[in-house]
Amino acid sequence: MKYRILDDEEWDKLVPLVSWAGFALPSPQNAIAAVAEDSDGKIVGVQFLQTAYHVEPLIIAPNSNVNFIKLFDALKEAIRELMDIANTSQISYYCMTTNSVVGQMAVKSGLRSLEGMRVFVGSIGKEIN
Repeated sequence: MKYRILDDEEWDKLVPLVSWAGFALPSPQNAIAAVAEDSDGKIVGVQFLQTAYHVEPLIIAPNSNVNFIKLFDALKEAIRELMDIANTSQISYYCMTTNSVVGQMAVKSGLRSLEGMRVFVGSIGKEIN
C-alpha cells in the first residue's frame, strides 16, 4: 500500500471511490487529499483535509435592532460567490455552540443540527524562535 498526497491534476482519480461512498467530491482548491493506493495504483482509501467555514462569532451592539437573519443572508450570498470561484457545487459551513439561544438562531438561519455528532478538534503548531 502506498500513502501520499494527491496532486490537484489527479483529482479525477477520486471520483469512483467518493461516488461509491455517496459523498460530494470537495474542490482541490479547498481541500487536500491523502490517498492509499493498492499495488495497481488504484485509490482504495482517502482522507480529506478541508477548509471548514464556521459562522461565528455573532456580535451585535446593545439596543441596535440588528436582524441576525439578514446578516446571515449576506454571508450566504458571499458563500455562493465562493462556490463560483472554487468551481464547486457545494460549500458547507458550521456553527458550534453550547448556548441554546445561539442554537435556535442557527436553526432560524437555516442550519440543521447534526444529531448524535460530536465535535473533535486537533491542532498542529510549531515553535517560533
